[in-house]
Amino acid sequence: MARPGAFAALAAAAEGPAAALLAALAGEGVLWRSSYGAGEAGAYGRSGAWTALASREGPVRLARGLATVMVAGPGVAYPAHRHGPAELYLVLSGGMRAEAEGRAARRLGPGEAVRHAPRQAHAMRAGPEGAAVLAVWDGDWERSEMVEAVG
Repeated sequence: MARPGAFAALAAAAEGPAAALLAALAGEGVLWRSSYGAGEAGAYGRSGAWTALASREGPVRLARGLATVMVAGPGVAYPAHRHGPAELYLVLSGGMRAEAEGRAARRLGPGEAVRHAPRQAHAMRAGPEGAAVLAVWDGDWERSEMVEAVG
């Protein structure tokens, strides 16, 4: 999959360490993936993508866990879902509205984070500028019951 269309503007708007990280991901050879097919998950399935920073396969190898950068275009929603491992979202550039079971929805900007407990239903919607988000899974994500759609 090609680098997401919103990536260039989000990388250009990033500051500090986030800018350096996104600049490194702009190079050739970065494998971008989608959790959904083009016909699934609405606009996210067509224009959202993620790339692994650290996992069992690398590029940085971890025995367990997963660290990715996820990119969503302006206003694009990542649908409600849950999974076994806990997860942390840290906004690198742009912004997002974070929703989670048992908590009020809130807007997150660069440098702000939210953690989701294991099996806690959660969703996100990118702001008008899109969102580049560091997503870190805590736990053996490959052996867990992977993403399960909610609602």
